[in-house]
Amino acid sequence: MAENEKLVELMKAVKADLKANINEFVTELINPETRLIVPVSINPEPKDGVVAPGSVVSYITYHNEERDHNLILTFTDISEYRKYFPKGSTQILKHTYNELVSIVMNHNRFDGFIIDIVGENFAISRDTIKQIADSHIKMVAETEKINANDPDALLPAKDVKEEIISALIAHCKETECINACWLMTSKRQNQAERTLVFVVDFDGDVQNTFAGIARAVGRQLETNQTIGMMSAKDKMAEKVIADLE
Repeated sequence: MAENEKLVELMKAVKADLKANINEFVTELINPETRLIVPVSINPEPKDGVVAPGSVVSYITYHNEERDHNLILTFTDISEYRKYFPKGSTQILKHTYNELVSIVMNHNRFDGFIIDIVGENFAISRDTIKQIADSHIKMVAETEKINANDPDALLPAKDVKEEIISALIAHCKETECINACWLMTSKRQNQAERTLVFVVDFDGDVQNTFAGIARAVGRQLETNQTIGMMSAKDKMAEKVIADLE
């Protein structure tokens, strides 16, 4: 099976029907396990596959004359890479979507990146990156699942951005079904950083309530940051809230 086969199929699906397939495509693209092959020039050359500290990494780009865009070349699979570089004539790295976004958005000489230029020829521009960040607001909220045996699984949040707090307060004031909301953090499996969790005391529909909060605070989140949602009636949430009173 080729690397990133699902991503390739979803690129085709998006071209066929954007509206029906865009959310699934974005989810697969930003998946931390999705890594794209990126041709580079590294000076000095790595030894035994190890890049020395202080090495200069130069990304190889394609210039789109029509839009005057300078796009980092990326490939889903080594076979796609060799369609463009038949002799495998470059060094390569593997990057996640988040890593590529960081490179693009922090260097003015890049206007985005392009996937499989000889295959699906799928460009992700700076504008597309911003649109993905905005649309992902609809997908950032997950119903949080807490390990009841972990005493640190759910803790009160500290140092939350003031912009997030202000957006949350404004939303709660105008939303009659929300009685109260507490900001906490959870420790998800295989994640080093704790996740911000909104524990909500509400009346009404769960999906609409959680989605409303996600929309309200989404623009204040870091790029691709996810948040969790919990009902205040959850047993662990009840315990943490009781300890705060």
